[in-house]
Amino acid sequence: MRRPGLSVAAGPPGRRTGRTRRGRSPVILSDEAKPAELAIGGLNARLSGVPVLLGVDLRAEPGEVLGIVGPNGTGKSTLLRCLYRALTPEAGTVLVDGRDLLARDPATSARHTAALPQESEPVSGLRVRRVVVLGRTAHLSAWQNPSAQDHWIAEEALRRVGAHHLADRDIATLSGGERQRVLLARALAQQPRVLVLDEPLNHLDIRHGRALSVRSA
Repeated sequence: MRRPGLSVAAGPPGRRTGRTRRGRSPVILSDEAKPAELAIGGLNARLSGVPVLLGVDLRAEPGEVLGIVGPNGTGKSTLLRCLYRALTPEAGTVLVDGRDLLARDPATSARHTAALPQESEPVSGLRVRRVVVLGRTAHLSAWQNPSAQDHWIAEEALRRVGAHHLADRDIATLSGGERQRVLLARALAQQPRVLVLDEPLNHLDIRHGRALSVRSA
């Protein structure tokens, strides 16, 4: 059962869906780690006591690109927030390769799913390179410093989104579109098995939006 007004557009593995509108392609499985199957069953969620998601079911095969489309206020972002544990659903399951993501500890969950939220406030004083390296935190122990390989992965993620030239900038000084690319690089550096993107082309101009769509595919 899907919430009225919320629809799912899916394409074959490795291809973008043709029904995704206005750049919204919320769930993309990255190629930095082995893609996983995502299965959502009977998901219910409330916001401020108001039911938003009722019995949502969907499935994405490993490597499948899946887009969620619908009018404003139909629960698209709420659904995505449940996938990366920013919101705890009232009922239902979120399975990654058959294992319950919601039952795992946060660090393990972060090694399986990464997200680019719709809006994110910049943190002044952090250079872009450091922000992207933070995507490697899920792969480190409590007091472990990032290795040379972690830094290399972060640099490659910046190159992939066309933002390597911003590496030494303070993230708070970037434009909205530049910051969006940096935060996507951080999510890619996390090397998740499921990558959740909410309005990934938000704040981007047409040129960077098209380029980013190709690089993220």
